[in-house]
Amino acid sequence: MRIVFVNQFYLPDDAPTALYLRDLAIYLKEHGHDVTVICSRGSYRGREQYDSQQMIDGITVRRIGSSMFSMRSKVGALLRSLSFHKSILGEFRKEDLDADIVISMSSPPLIGLAVRKAALARGWKTGHWVLNILPGALWERKEREQIKDADLVWTIGNEMAAKLHDYGASNVETVPLWVRDGMVEVEEEARQKFRQDRGWGDDELVIMYSGNMGMAHSFDDIEKAVRKTGEDSSIRWAFFGDGKESHRLKSLAVDCKQAEYHDYAPAEKIAEHLASADIQLVTLKSTWDGCAIPCKIQNIMQAGSPVIFIGPEENSIADWLTESGAGWVVREGNTEALIKAIEEARDEGLRRSMGKKAEKLAGVMFDINSALERIRDFIEKVS
Repeated sequence: MRIVFVNQFYLPDDAPTALYLRDLAIYLKEHGHDVTVICSRGSYRGREQYDSQQMIDGITVRRIGSSMFSMRSKVGALLRSLSFHKSILGEFRKEDLDADIVISMSSPPLIGLAVRKAALARGWKTGHWVLNILPGALWERKEREQIKDADLVWTIGNEMAAKLHDYGASNVETVPLWVRDGMVEVEEEARQKFRQDRGWGDDELVIMYSGNMGMAHSFDDIEKAVRKTGEDSSIRWAFFGDGKESHRLKSLAVDCKQAEYHDYAPAEKIAEHLASADIQLVTLKSTWDGCAIPCKIQNIMQAGSPVIFIGPEENSIADWLTESGAGWVVREGNTEALIKAIEEARDEGLRRSMGKKAEKLAGVMFDINSALERIRDFIEKVS
């Protein structure tokens, strides 16, 4: 089969969508399919431009023009998105591009609209791999149009699948994202050395937020909790990442001596990085319920780290934590419950028990081979 994926970013870029697409593209290639990825020449962080055509791991990568505005500002992200939408229509008119099915992802938003129009004009089937859904009535109308008559739709959580069903999609499948390569087991000695290299004491409770700091993530309760405990020398707040809301966490690191802010951790050290903390924070705004599932949860649980999830109580992450006993679920706006969870997390025995439960669930729920096999099966049946 000739399978074309459309996503704003791809390797060597380190955007999360690029990394997950890489896993799937290589898997499909290894199982006899001809895979092409159409993506932007610009990088996720806007610092680089890549060659217009490359062959990476046997995958044909065609890069199209888009603006180099920063993704951190709303205006910059919008201009990059519009530029990519315009360029994709031109790319699909080229005679050297052929496909049996074209599958769009969720970056940039609503790219499936342009893909659907261009693919149908050439008689190709269409599919959507939905990693997030923008909330709001305007976006809902566009989302309905995007998935209309799609041959294949799959997403990463049951609540997202239910929303897509409500939008009119048929035969929506759910496949959670998986634990990526590089998440090796970290020995306690290596974990302690990583902490020491970062200047974290053995007696400090290290609470980490690591990853995207964008619009879907809630930081109000974290900010209040940091300011309430900011002088407590037994707690260390460590923030790693970037995004539209990062300025709030940078301010905390300036104002509170027990808080620190860093750029993204190196991908090759992600296992040690996540395991070095005692508690991991994952957040989701209630307005984004049914629209997104933070993809960091898979690697966090594989690292054997307990989780405090701040977000809706009826949500895939909340379900995974509650059913496995691998962490705490705190409703957004309940700062006191967050502080209570932190106090409970001082119990090292409890943390170790929760960490083992997290790792056990990850081995079953987020297995890469099972996930990729299911997706391949969907695609082959449709085509």
